[in-house]
Amino acid sequence: MKKIYRFTTLIIIMFIFSGCFSKEEYNPAGVLTVDKLENQNLGIVVTDKLLYYMTRKITGERHFVEYIFKDRNMERNFKATKDNLNSVSKEDLFIYNGLDVEPWFNEFTSKLDKNKVGVINISRGINLINYTKEKKHNGNNILRNPYYWMNIDNYKIALLNIKNSIQDKDPKNRDYYEENFQQEIKELSLLEKMASDVKIKLKEYTVYYGEEDLEYFTRYLGINSIKLNTNKDENHLLLEKSKDESNVIFLYNDVEKYKEYEEFINTYKIKPIRVLFLNENANYIDTLKYDLKILGEV
Repeated sequence: MKKIYRFTTLIIIMFIFSGCFSKEEYNPAGVLTVDKLENQNLGIVVTDKLLYYMTRKITGERHFVEYIFKDRNMERNFKATKDNLNSVSKEDLFIYNGLDVEPWFNEFTSKLDKNKVGVINISRGINLINYTKEKKHNGNNILRNPYYWMNIDNYKIALLNIKNSIQDKDPKNRDYYEENFQQEIKELSLLEKMASDVKIKLKEYTVYYGEEDLEYFTRYLGINSIKLNTNKDENHLLLEKSKDESNVIFLYNDVEKYKEYEEFINTYKIKPIRVLFLNENANYIDTLKYDLKILGEV
């Protein structure tokens, strides 16, 4: 009966959150994964797929872990209802990113009934980067660059916060979660080695970019990076300095942002390289491994 109740409760959460969006925008059957496992004793709700993968690295095959939003637009545009609050309040843990990834989180978490649910902001303790100019999204002011995970050290801190929160809720299995955490740290060490190799290879390169969102990544790698701006004359002056160099690349994530600078890229024969922040079909390590691999092959 307890397992049936657990499963039913999570299905209700999926239904309630899906009701906030049109059918064309949201398909809960394709978003949430329910694992029917033995000896379930924790209900964990996270906001997105990145946190789902991170949490699963710690829990392994234990517990129910659910994510709510399938993409960033849904995550940012979410409008909470009383039903949302009541459903999340019945869970054991609610894990979110913070850092304006979820602009609604302050209001939402302040209204949660925390008698049962533990609320975990995984960005606590990470090295933040602010935007040079505040952005606005649906009436919300966004000052902090949310793409913290593009710095491996920040990802480790976020993973540690998740591990600690689960250990606090299930102390009898602390060693199990610690072992899973250390295994992930071991895998991350391979990425750190790749990042170190990329840093050495790009030492003689000049890297241009137009998105501040990339700065966790460029600063972590310690590469010689120069941000272009919206002033075409200033950009021409910057790019003239490297027009005779062969080791010049343009780093981007947003395809629309690339189009803004395409004229400069073609004029100065700069090699464009797209870096992925997230891959909906891959976990963090595989995504960052892809990014480092393409940079290592320039």
